[in-house]
Amino acid sequence: MKTILALMLLFCSQAQGAMLWLQQTAVDGDQLSVDLMIGELNDAAGQRLSGFDLDVAFDSSVLSLLSFSYTSMLGEVNIDALPGLDGENQPGVLSLSLVSLFWADLSVQTRSFALASLVFDISALPTASSTWLNIGSVRELLDQDSQLFQPETVTNLAVTAVSEPASTVLFMLASAFLLVRLRQSCIHPVK
Repeated sequence: MKTILALMLLFCSQAQGAMLWLQQTAVDGDQLSVDLMIGELNDAAGQRLSGFDLDVAFDSSVLSLLSFSYTSMLGEVNIDALPGLDGENQPGVLSLSLVSLFWADLSVQTRSFALASLVFDISALPTASSTWLNIGSVRELLDQDSQLFQPETVTNLAVTAVSEPASTVLFMLASAFLLVRLRQSCIHPVK
C-alpha cells in the first residue's frame, strides 16, 4: 500500500479574477481522488460562476483516469445530452466544459467550491517517485452575466508515492523496546 504526499504548486498569471486549484480529497488503495476547485470570486460585486471550459493535464504514464463527475454548483446538468463535449480526448488531458442553464440558482455557490471530482488509478506509480496533475489551458470562465474573466492564480498538484513502514518492522521495533525494558527491570528491579 502506498501513502500519497500531495504538494500544491503555485503558478500565477497576470489576469484578474478567481483562483483555480486541484485539491486531493482521498487516497483509497490505488485510487487518488482530486477535486477541481474555484474560489475567491469577487464577493463584493456578487460574482458567481456560470460556466467554465478548461483542461486538466496529467502524467498518463503513471496515472489513469477512472472517472470524473461535475458538482451541482452550476445547477443540474444531463451529461448524456451533451455527448463528446467532455472526457479524455487525448492521453493525459481531460477536457471539462460546463455552462449553467439560465434557470439555475447560482446563489448556492460559496466562497470556494468544487467544480468537478476526478478519480485516478495510481497503481503504476512506483514508490518514492513523483508525478503531476495540472490545470492546463483555461479557455473560459463565465460570470453570472456571461462575461469572460480569467483566473488570477492557478495552483497545480504534485503527487509522490511514499512507502508505509512494514508491519513486521514495527513489530520488531516494539519487541526490541520490550526486550530492553525487561532487561532494565531485571538489572534494576523496582522495589
